[in-house]
Amino acid sequence: MKAAAMLLIGLMTAVSIASAAEMKYKVVVTDFGTFQSIDIDELKAEGSEKSLNAYVVDSLKDTQMFSVFSLRREELEAAQAKYAGKLVPSDVKKLGAVLNVPYIICGNVMNISPIESECTVLTGGVNIYSVRAKIALLMMDTATGKIVKGAMGEGTSSSSRVKVGSGVHTLSIGVTKVAESSVTNALRKAAEAAVDKLVLELNKGGR
Repeated sequence: MKAAAMLLIGLMTAVSIASAAEMKYKVVVTDFGTFQSIDIDELKAEGSEKSLNAYVVDSLKDTQMFSVFSLRREELEAAQAKYAGKLVPSDVKKLGAVLNVPYIICGNVMNISPIESECTVLTGGVNIYSVRAKIALLMMDTATGKIVKGAMGEGTSSSSRVKVGSGVHTLSIGVTKVAESSVTNALRKAAEAAVDKLVLELNKGGR
């Protein structure tokens, strides 16, 4: 009896593992847009929407719930399909037809702002402020164009990590200067937080 019970448990475990593998969401992550004053396109490569896309992709893969396929920009441009920012149902369906995936994840950088209470004074008296970034993402069904789940994530990066006297590439948000590395780090943390919340929502409500 004990051997039979152990065999049954082993079979149930194998089925469970197989089911988990089959339940992976097949997605493509589109480029993120921005709703706020800083022009993300002016950042260096590591801070562009394409890199935020990479942060989200890496976070999705880390969950082991998603199979992430490449965003084939040249094909989408040839098909005149929109693939950046928040997308409407017709955009999503077109993406699905071109990319042949059941889901896409799209979104926006909602805010990148200095934290006025946290700054580092560089040589020459320049104040470099810490940064807070907020992003929103949506998982959408390409068959219907409807939203499956959404999530928001926030990340902060401290200016105290900026070395005084070092060559720091800065950006201006209004009249406030921030380190570019702080912006990209805050975006990375926001991406990780948003994906964590998306996974929680999917686990609550299923597909």
